[in-house]
Amino acid sequence: QEGAVCFCLRVRAMASAARENSSSQCIDVSGPRLPNQPPCSATSPALVYHARPVPGKFAITPTKGMETEEDLGMAYTPGVTEPCRAIKDDPDAAYTYTNKGNMVACISNGTAVLGLGNIGALASKPVMEGKSV
Repeated sequence: QEGAVCFCLRVRAMASAARENSSSQCIDVSGPRLPNQPPCSATSPALVYHARPVPGKFAITPTKGMETEEDLGMAYTPGVTEPCRAIKDDPDAAYTYTNKGNMVACISNGTAVLGLGNIGALASKPVMEGKSV
C-alpha cells in the first residue's frame, strides 16, 4: 500500500505540472514494469495512472496457499467438489466458500462441471476460481 500511495502522489504531482504547462509534452514514468512491457510515455496523467506501476486498477492475488500438490488439489479437484455441493444445497453458501461478494465476473453456465454434471452456474463457481489458479 505504501508504494500505491507514493505512486498516487506522483500521478497527482504530474497532473498538476501538466495543467501548469499546457504544452503537450510527454510524461515519462520510470519504475517497475511487467516483463516485455514497454516504457510508459504518455501525454496524459490518466494513461500513466492506468499503466504504472502495474497495468490496470486492481490485481487478483491468492488468498490460500498454492505451493504444493495438496494445495492445488484443495483449490481445484478433488477438493473443490465439497464447496460445490454445499452451494448446490444452499446458494447463500457461495458467500462463504467463494469470492462471490468480492468479484465482478466469473462465468459458467454450470451444465458440465468436473463430473458433477449440471449443478448450475452458482455451484460451479469454486471450479471457475480453481481454473484461474
